[in-house]
Amino acid sequence: MKIIPLKNNRKSQIGSRHTKKTLKKYFLASWTALKFVFNYNVPNSINFNSMYKVLPLALAFFAFDIKANCQISTETDSVPVRVSYFTAANNINKNMLNWKVVCYLNYANFQVERSTNGSDYTTINTFTADRIRCQSPFNLEDRLSSWRTFYRLKVGDRDGNFSTSKVVVVFGKEKSFEINSITPNLVINNTLLRVFSSERGTVEISVTNQQGNVVKRQSMLLNKGNTELELDLSILSKGLYFLKLRNSASEVRIAKLIKL
Repeated sequence: MKIIPLKNNRKSQIGSRHTKKTLKKYFLASWTALKFVFNYNVPNSINFNSMYKVLPLALAFFAFDIKANCQISTETDSVPVRVSYFTAANNINKNMLNWKVVCYLNYANFQVERSTNGSDYTTINTFTADRIRCQSPFNLEDRLSSWRTFYRLKVGDRDGNFSTSKVVVVFGKEKSFEINSITPNLVINNTLLRVFSSERGTVEISVTNQQGNVVKRQSMLLNKGNTELELDLSILSKGLYFLKLRNSASEVRIAKLIKL
């Protein structure tokens, strides 16, 4: 357990901070507090040889002051690897990630994670670097990027203690349309399909089973921006299905759903 000073740079070791003169100050404050709180008849001048009479209360005020100005922490120091910077930028059809760390370990583990919605992350690269390698910057090329991609970096030791960097966002070329969500994707009868489109248009919707057979077809008119369509899947048997959307430019988006 360690004491972390919160103000006035007060040290955690009482003996090194509070000298005899400082202790007298606290005793004097406690003596005055007695007069204020308990209406004691306390003289203006104090004989410090008789301070033992109020020693318990003085120590109580002293401890209260320490508690009020210090925070007790039982946490150990974090992983001795610090991220100096972590950046990402789009370069035509790929995203370039760059970072630099300060490492006090012989070896450091790295995990690069990616997300398309900012909450669900998947690891796209893991590797280990020694202290000499950590003195130079790192970079990573990600070709599986979408219109908006979130990245974060995890660095840690061999025991699995990791710290996470800030999240960086990269905006690439806006796609013509994208499936935002299927709610719910565990379908009993109906599900709500949400699609984003950069322009007005029409897409053809097909639902196929695991054998590749098309079990349902219909078209969907897309507005510029977000469009919602309720799909009736009540006739389908239980199982896994693939929802495929194709626009006039033959661009395809696919999502999975399960019929209960």
